[in-house]
Amino acid sequence: MKNKIIMLISLMSVAAFIVSCSDDDDNGTDPSGNGDDKSYVNSEINTYVYNEYDLNFADDPVEETEHQDSLVYEQETEKDSRTAQEYKVYTNAEGSYEEDGSVFYSGDNGKLYVHQSFFQSLTGNIEAEGFSLANLFDDASDWFLIADANAEQNKPWEIFNQTVKVDLPGFGEVDADVVINVQNEGFDSVSSPDGEVYSSEKYGMAITISANVGVPVAIEVSGNFWAATEIGLVKSNIETFNLPVVGTEIAGTERILVSYEK
Repeated sequence: MKNKIIMLISLMSVAAFIVSCSDDDDNGTDPSGNGDDKSYVNSEINTYVYNEYDLNFADDPVEETEHQDSLVYEQETEKDSRTAQEYKVYTNAEGSYEEDGSVFYSGDNGKLYVHQSFFQSLTGNIEAEGFSLANLFDDASDWFLIADANAEQNKPWEIFNQTVKVDLPGFGEVDADVVINVQNEGFDSVSSPDGEVYSSEKYGMAITISANVGVPVAIEVSGNFWAATEIGLVKSNIETFNLPVVGTEIAGTERILVSYEK
């Protein structure tokens, strides 16, 4: 009887060990155990410096297009019904720093919201043949939820669904249905140009632009965001995509955090 009890205890210990290992190996599980404890907005950071560059048709950086953007903390303010942190944007795309508007971030309970100005800034140089990605956001809703640490992985949530005016080559201005989804893709590491490694969560974005110009036209655009706790966005991109109307590809863009200062 004693031997049977010892054997039972041993089997229970082995089972507990296997379950523990299984939990540790669960890719993408939040090690903190609670996404609500995360914050992707930190008003104590006074300055962010990003490298920004175009992507070629293989989604590799185009070195000659690289320049730096600096975000300088301005104030906490109320922006379209949310408490937000405002950062002035300075870009040296033309060789010297010039002010280029503001971006606004807002966050709570493991979520990161960006104002439409963020998307207009990110997509501002993505255009070809009269088509402009930034124009999609001219009449967009004010805030977009682009990161949610509590969201189930690979389960998209919708951040935009609207009919907008789009310039399509050869057809001029047409009505297009635009749907934007974002999904949590789990933990990922981002290495800065200076060698700093940021532990972050990756969020994938899918933009679908649908129109009918006698025949259905669908434009599919992909992008990604990497957000680090107590820092914010450490990397963002829009990947190269195809413009089927004229059968051409439009190069994407990417920005990556070089440094930040409190």
